[in-house]
Amino acid sequence: MSARSRDLPRRSCLSTPGSNEKFLAKAPTVPADMTFLDLEDAVAPLEKEGARPKVVDAIKNLPWDDRVLCVRVNAWDTEWTYGDVIEVVSFATEPSQIYLSTGTQTYSCDVPAGRGICTFPLSLGSISAVLLRDGVVVGAARSNADVTATPYVQDLQYRVVGGLR
Repeated sequence: MSARSRDLPRRSCLSTPGSNEKFLAKAPTVPADMTFLDLEDAVAPLEKEGARPKVVDAIKNLPWDDRVLCVRVNAWDTEWTYGDVIEVVSFATEPSQIYLSTGTQTYSCDVPAGRGICTFPLSLGSISAVLLRDGVVVGAARSNADVTATPYVQDLQYRVVGGLR
């Protein structure tokens, strides 16, 4: 996000369905202070998984100006949230920092531009992750289930991916 877009007033917001390639292609040409690419209400349930790569491609390849650009993911209590966050948040064109909290421990990892994978030990308790670029939070996720001691988990590692698809 540019310095200009951080301070830009949000007078107009364009909602664009993430499943419609024609609307995605037109969105950068529509004057707006903010555009959000919608994976939630504007996308039919059977099209939700197919909309993710279209949104990633639009972010990566369309000529966005200094407007605020964001993605609206599905609600946390749906089956699509995890995939939305992994698909979109893992897309990073700039170096990023990932902070993962698992149980009572917090780990960090620097991800270069492109794609990087960080591996962290897994602890009992809740799991959450935050992705930052230049100190600004650009994505966050929390597991809707805690890690428990039963059933016994053999592989106590958690992998976080950041970068391009």
